[in-house]
Amino acid sequence: MFGVSRFKDKVAVVAGAEHPLGASLCRRLAGFGALVVAVGRSEAALRDIARRDPKRIETLAIGAGRRDMLAILKDTWGDEPLNFYADFWPLDVAGRDVAPHEVFAQSAGLAAALLPGMRAGRAMSVMVVSDTAWMADVPLKGVENIVGYEALLMRLASRAQPGRFVGLRLPQGVGTWTGADCVSAGDMVLTLFHPVSRGLKNGSIVDWSPEQA
Repeated sequence: MFGVSRFKDKVAVVAGAEHPLGASLCRRLAGFGALVVAVGRSEAALRDIARRDPKRIETLAIGAGRRDMLAILKDTWGDEPLNFYADFWPLDVAGRDVAPHEVFAQSAGLAAALLPGMRAGRAMSVMVVSDTAWMADVPLKGVENIVGYEALLMRLASRAQPGRFVGLRLPQGVGTWTGADCVSAGDMVLTLFHPVSRGLKNGSIVDWSPEQA
């Protein structure tokens, strides 16, 4: 992977870190020298991720519906620069007792809490969602005109500037994530973090499939 030195001592937040792709990215970023905050719902799963590199990976467990935690995070993080942000929460719904609208609200809430840091650090941010979820009409209560991940992405892309927010669309049919899948899709995320992708318009959506692994 090219340009890994640019991650050294930078700050990255990975949401939905329990997902195999999120866990893999946490470990790779830490291996590149980044300071990683692994965010998810399961404290046990997050501890397992951090155990691989406890000096570089911190954890933050936020249960579904815990908007108080998001408010606390917003106050404590403030405008501390955030350099990289990846959200895998929309992928980590299958098999969990979490309603789609709760996952949607949590993704939106976490990104909103970190927006000042994204702006301060000119963060390169990626929202990772399955192709079927992109097309679903999931309303975000209390926010006008935000129905679905594409609308949420456009709103975040506008508000995160001078940082950039793009979407990565994955096929719904990926059931078991192999090591090769995680590396391939992870390479795509890392490419979107890299200046080599600077020609990609803010708010754009790119696709990945297992055939690329």
